[in-house]
Amino acid sequence: MVDMVVLDTLIKTADSKKLDATLKSAFSAVAELVVIDGREYETIVFLLNRTIKGKKKFLDEASLGLLNDESWRKDILEITKWIHTHNIKHPYSKADGCIFFYHGVLSRRKCKVLGYAKDSKQINKSQFLITEFIWENRVTSLVEQSLYGTKNLKPMIFKAQRV
Repeated sequence: MVDMVVLDTLIKTADSKKLDATLKSAFSAVAELVVIDGREYETIVFLLNRTIKGKKKFLDEASLGLLNDESWRKDILEITKWIHTHNIKHPYSKADGCIFFYHGVLSRRKCKVLGYAKDSKQINKSQFLITEFIWENRVTSLVEQSLYGTKNLKPMIFKAQRV
């Protein structure tokens, strides 16, 4: 059995000088899923900071201003058109469009399936929506919680927006 990566434990035990690298590695596309229960706010702050290019502190709350930035929000909405569960560009790279198949079976998945296929300059911003994690014993992401969540993370985003 694989040990689960728990965000609360990572934050409490990581060397403060290596916390940013630890978080970036933990939430990477090739890493195991991270359990965020109890650290939803920190997850949103981390994902917001991930949209910013360059060197930064991933738990820096200054990024919360992005939630009120009209240009950033417009970019995020544009990105949603290109989130996919099935990459139609493979094996034919000239294909255009994407397939987003969401069904009850997919909502009970045990691994990461979301991707983004359009403008590589927007890959950091896409990570805000498609980074997958475990929350309340389910694999999910912010895009799924925004669209399909019954008990979603919207209250946490609104709380972050007011800070």
